[in-house]
Amino acid sequence: MDKRQRRAQGAHYTTERNILKGIEPLFLDDLRTQFLKLKARQDRWRRAALHKFHRRLGPVALFDPACGCGNFLIIAYRELRLLEIEVIRELRAHTTASGQRELDNRRLSRIDVHQFHGIEIGAFPARIAETALWMMDHLLNNRLSLELGENYSRIPLKASSRIVHGDALETDWSEVLSPQSCSYLLGLYESSIDPLNGPRKRRRE
Repeated sequence: MDKRQRRAQGAHYTTERNILKGIEPLFLDDLRTQFLKLKARQDRWRRAALHKFHRRLGPVALFDPACGCGNFLIIAYRELRLLEIEVIRELRAHTTASGQRELDNRRLSRIDVHQFHGIEIGAFPARIAETALWMMDHLLNNRLSLELGENYSRIPLKASSRIVHGDALETDWSEVLSPQSCSYLLGLYESSIDPLNGPRKRRRE
């Protein structure tokens, strides 16, 4: 896009560093702190608590109503999957009484791309976001495979993110993701109005 087109659409590239500044205090820091506390436990309920924490990651649903090419969703997905791999590592350190592994490899990951939702006014960026989430899923499945020492994959692809091609100002958000199911709302606030001094040049907040 040229500068005029970016300004008209409010389209801006957000760096990974700035995305992390948004999503870490929103939910990642809290989840990581909870996991570290569970990891440090030495009581007999530690394993059950880790399983409960792992199950909690499954229903987490994220929504970016102006997702562009999906950077917020992609980075959030990556960070959640990396945290999950740490949880899996802790759980697989234990074996059952029969010597079997704690987790079934086929159902190891509870986080999938269908938990990630967005709206994007441009058709091409919307499809990029959808495809990029699948690509990140593949990379993280490879990462999990290395952790396990055996192949873990989701082929054929059955789950898909829901990236709607539309204007977020005209689309009913509840048709993309119900408010009851939404865990976190992601995005970038941009204003052309200074609350004290009136109109100003548009900038990222």
